[in-house]
Amino acid sequence: MVPQTMVTAIREFIEGGQRELLAIRLSPIGAAELVARLEESRPPDPKAATLIVVRHGERVEISVVWMRQLIFSHAARLAGDTTEQQNAVILTEVSRGLMSFQNLNLGFKLTAGFLLGSDGDLPGLATALQKRLPITVQTVNPFSLVKVTGDSLQLVSHQSAFAGHIGSVWSQTQPLIEVLDFLAPRQPVI
Repeated sequence: MVPQTMVTAIREFIEGGQRELLAIRLSPIGAAELVARLEESRPPDPKAATLIVVRHGERVEISVVWMRQLIFSHAARLAGDTTEQQNAVILTEVSRGLMSFQNLNLGFKLTAGFLLGSDGDLPGLATALQKRLPITVQTVNPFSLVKVTGDSLQLVSHQSAFAGHIGSVWSQTQPLIEVLDFLAPRQPVI
């Protein structure tokens, strides 16, 4: 869950700009929404789950979606100076997360994977994941799914960090993933 101190800080920041805080959503839910839209043409398979990996600077988020529901999410700090070292950390975290996920024995297995970001955000990781796991991994740049004008992308060092934001915006129209508002987590979604 989101600590109340964080919610208070976010609320004060937003209200300081003369705006009203309406909801707080976390990036794994937005990334899951983005992937659900990419997989929308495929009917949900009750025996298949999808891995999502998103980089946020020196952090990586690893999530698992099943039947268009976010069922597992884990974040880890990246260590190492080289791409190979960072990919080794990500592979270890994926393995660790999948072990705890598979110990639940829910009757489904990982069949697909998505790396959300530009090719430069997670270089070589798709190949490394496919060698370790028996899945097909696609790299999808979230900015390739929306229209971006001007030179604004040149200011973004890790385009993957915007996957959750783009998915969250799309969820405002017709959500495919169940949304949880961390501002009021016990209230039903309207």
